[in-house]
Amino acid sequence: MAQERDSNQRQLDVHLAGHGQVATVSAPYGRSDEFRWRYLDTWAQTGFAVSPHLQLTGEIPSLAAKHYLENLLPEGPALDEILSRGTLQRGDALGLLELIGEDTAGALIFVPAGTQPAKRSFTPLPEQELAGRIRQHIDLAAGLTTWGGQIRLSVAGVQDKINLLQLPDGTLGFGDGQLCSNRIFKPETGRVPNIVINELLTMELARAVGFEVAPVQRLYLDGIPTLCVDRFDRYWDPDQRQVLRRHVIDGCQATGLPSSHKYERQFGDGPDVRHCRDGVSFSLLHQVPVANPEQHTHQLALRMLFNAAVTNTDLHGKNLSYFVDHAGLRLAPAYDLVCIGALNLDGTGHTADHRSNSTPMTLPMSIGDHHPNTTGNFQPPVTALMLADYADEFGIPAETMQQWALSITSRIEQALGPTVAQCQQLPLTQAERDHLAVCQQVISASCHLLATEAANIMEMSALL
Repeated sequence: MAQERDSNQRQLDVHLAGHGQVATVSAPYGRSDEFRWRYLDTWAQTGFAVSPHLQLTGEIPSLAAKHYLENLLPEGPALDEILSRGTLQRGDALGLLELIGEDTAGALIFVPAGTQPAKRSFTPLPEQELAGRIRQHIDLAAGLTTWGGQIRLSVAGVQDKINLLQLPDGTLGFGDGQLCSNRIFKPETGRVPNIVINELLTMELARAVGFEVAPVQRLYLDGIPTLCVDRFDRYWDPDQRQVLRRHVIDGCQATGLPSSHKYERQFGDGPDVRHCRDGVSFSLLHQVPVANPEQHTHQLALRMLFNAAVTNTDLHGKNLSYFVDHAGLRLAPAYDLVCIGALNLDGTGHTADHRSNSTPMTLPMSIGDHHPNTTGNFQPPVTALMLADYADEFGIPAETMQQWALSITSRIEQALGPTVAQCQQLPLTQAERDHLAVCQQVISASCHLLATEAANIMEMSALL
């Protein structure tokens, strides 16, 4: 049954790729804090909730809808550029989604009320033009969000990136509708030197030790190292010759929090606010209503251990996602994995002070010590007591946690050398080769330390 439209409300129709319209979302004109999300009756009877906090039955709180929508938007300079090109305000989620809502993360498509999503269109983008634009961005601070007068960036996050469709024959371009983007290009802009080769190594290392990760490759565009990432919420259907979408939500959406709370310490690590811990945490993630809780507990622990081993201190709520469908929620492949310990060092192995503002030094989520009014365990390295406390809170036998930790550090140490050698086969600069060596040293030392701590988990568990 169609829903009546209130003329005093700005409204967007919400479509789920492959299923047609499933909901509407609206807010009064001039207000950015009163959202109403309503599923169509037919979808409420036969579909699934697109997020645990947007349930099919009952009244959906305005704040739940607001947090979900805002997590679909870009952050940082990309959002600033979009706002600078019009009259929209930062908090106008519906207005922003009206601009970019046809290619957001996942399978939802947002269009003005009474209109239909684009069917299919494709505008080729020659590699030379792409490279030239990236060079202008680096040299002249030219933006990357608007191409041909149309805003094209619609993936959340603060990192510089470009959404593109790559056809099977290798042709790149901007697509719409059934030809939406299927790859994300992340050029190295100089803000964090060697980030591309670092992420490539860390992602391939995760794959080598058995994690499901987003496929990545390193490209050179006009001499600019660029990471190309396959979107796991998109896949090319060769029979229909179109891009099919899979619905995903990130950790902030799964826990019902705004993007400003992607770190557990939502206000930072300062002495006056470090006790404020209302952001995404392992404790909240363990409460996400997944289809297989036991598997989820295992997977979260393994991701926590891997990120500790490779010194990735940026596993926050937006760097972790879930597939959502009729079967429920399950973790999506890992992405945005980096060895931050190496990024915080220069080529000689000394601390690079200029990187401290762009790469976090403390853990994004406390490992253990999730008790109220405590400051938590955010300071690396990860210790046996932290692991024992984590295991105790989430019902993991201490012996099992010890086995998991020793197993993953052993697998990383075995795969590290071959994965570095694999990356060294690429045409790299000397700086990139030097950085790979630093990564190998940092990860090897971190794995050794974590394995040493893991050997003491049983002893620490007895003290809890």
